[in-house]
Amino acid sequence: MKSGFRYFCFICASLVSTQMLAQEMSGWSDKTVCRLVKAGGGQEHIEEATRRGIVCEQSASPSTQSKKTGPLDNPLDKITISKNMVLIKNRAVFNQEREAIKKAFSYKSGYSLMGMATVRNCFQNRMMNWEASMKIEVAKIVGVGSFDTYHRPISICLLTMAEQLSRIGTTPDYLEDMMLKWATDEVFELPAKSLPPSEYGTRIYGSVSYLGVFGGYYAIHYEEFHYTDEERQIVEDYFSKQLIKVDMSNSAPRDLKSCDYDSTSRLAKGLSSGQMSHNTCGSPMLKATTGALALGLRLGDQDLFNAGIKNLKLLLRVFDDEGIFVPYASGRGATALGYSSEIPLHMGAWTELLEIAGYDFLEHESPNGMRIKDLVAAQINILNNPDMLLKYTASNGAYGGKGGPTVANFNKLSLVEKWKWSNTGIKQVVRQSARYVERFRPDLVKFRDQNYVELDQHGNVIKSTDDHILFDPYILYDANTKDVLDPVVIKQSVSDSDYSDVKVAKRLSSDYTFDENDEVSSRSPTQCGFNILRHNQDGHADKVIVTGRVVLRDGRLKFSDEKWFTGSAPQQQQEILKNQANLKVMKQTGITGIAPLYAMVIGDHESPVPAMYVEFGSEKNKSEIELEGAHYIFHEQGDIGFTFNVYGCGLI
Repeated sequence: MKSGFRYFCFICASLVSTQMLAQEMSGWSDKTVCRLVKAGGGQEHIEEATRRGIVCEQSASPSTQSKKTGPLDNPLDKITISKNMVLIKNRAVFNQEREAIKKAFSYKSGYSLMGMATVRNCFQNRMMNWEASMKIEVAKIVGVGSFDTYHRPISICLLTMAEQLSRIGTTPDYLEDMMLKWATDEVFELPAKSLPPSEYGTRIYGSVSYLGVFGGYYAIHYEEFHYTDEERQIVEDYFSKQLIKVDMSNSAPRDLKSCDYDSTSRLAKGLSSGQMSHNTCGSPMLKATTGALALGLRLGDQDLFNAGIKNLKLLLRVFDDEGIFVPYASGRGATALGYSSEIPLHMGAWTELLEIAGYDFLEHESPNGMRIKDLVAAQINILNNPDMLLKYTASNGAYGGKGGPTVANFNKLSLVEKWKWSNTGIKQVVRQSARYVERFRPDLVKFRDQNYVELDQHGNVIKSTDDHILFDPYILYDANTKDVLDPVVIKQSVSDSDYSDVKVAKRLSSDYTFDENDEVSSRSPTQCGFNILRHNQDGHADKVIVTGRVVLRDGRLKFSDEKWFTGSAPQQQQEILKNQANLKVMKQTGITGIAPLYAMVIGDHESPVPAMYVEFGSEKNKSEIELEGAHYIFHEQGDIGFTFNVYGCGLI
């Protein structure tokens, strides 16, 4: 009995000591870990080196090494950089491409993301006081569905600023001021794990994201920051120091495990079950990797560049044998395709940055045996066959993000509808993968849109940048491969001929397929008044954004006498419901169809922005009321709520 008790105590002590050793090793440098491995240290040191993605010479036999560690002689480790590297060879091409985007999107000079956050509010208010905004985000993040500056200033302002910076063609003064203040105040301190898990996760996600995203932007647009030598040193030293310190692979909150870099199957199970933290191998790590590589190149800082390489090697270990980036598939449900659409953007950036460093990344062999060019090809395969993700998404079938469909309902959508819901499309991926397409898929060049149309004719976004990367890999590719300026045409729309070889159904913004099993209302011709009320989520009162008249005839709704209160708008936008709404009153689902809502907040001297389209009669927007009364409607992007009020009805 006593011996059994002593054995039990021995086991407990061993477990505790192992746990303590693991926590202790998390603070060791890579050099220390390698020194212990070389000295013939224990298995725990070898496993720590494997987890970090570093390769150390060992006194033990090769069989003790993890298969996922990769070749002992990894060519990525041999890339050396120097001071004064040229990141942009042809500045004229680079500037022309940015100017073209600026002209194409001049109407968004006063951009406001979904009416929730103006650029002015983000740059000059919320983000100038980082800690105050972070405290709001931490306090509101749990159990809150809202996605606005009142609840989530850190998240929504990054989206807003990313959109604005991709459109205006230059670096605004207020961004210079903001980055200098961040660096001077040292706001991006990595949080302690002793914090509550939800606060820790929120803080590290925000800090690492901003470090990577804005560090990368500074690297590419360096010449547009008009700092004094002292100010420049403050910004560069702080961002470099913090990006070198980032170790997302060991940054799980207390109640979760870090990603398993040795087995994609174990990783998938851990992420799907919620036992592993997506952040330790997902978005923050991607952003930090790209930012460290870019800023390292700009500053000629080998240590910073190597920090990016270290993370890059780890990220390449979480692609499965089909080229799927597991952290963006497992546990993501119906949002997996949307998440996966970020991978071509990062791979395009890595390809261009490593090309500047003199390394052909597309020919690099990843740990799963695929070359990078094969991984890029896999992303195109995923785009054209999203069912590839089902092996990971089916276990989280009910998850569709904010207001999104279940996996089962997502699978019922057409391919183009899946692209549209996921904010992706072939033109976007081809644009982001410019060097790959030029070398290996010339048949796809026709889909690379350099005319800066925001939406293709299927309503799919053609993104230049987003809140992951604030510089455009395509423009970097263009500026480093072209010797002369090519004329760039600013097109206002995409014609069907641009897609003549794409076997997909055309779907315009006003197109809507009504349920054949439902019948239109047989109600006599009726005329009513209407207004649309936008529900503010920033503490302000709800606001009427439009009033007018609506007529029901033969089951179809027709609008007239529109009066908008969202800023000055040209006549064609004052009649946007009249010209573009496609709504019917159905017996089973009530008001059904699609209609534009010009509901953006427009500040003084800011230009109008295009309407959002909202689907009536969907599962989320079903109404029990046939016509007269209050119909609550919800926009799938940004959690924006509206009430469509119909009143004062009478027979015509």
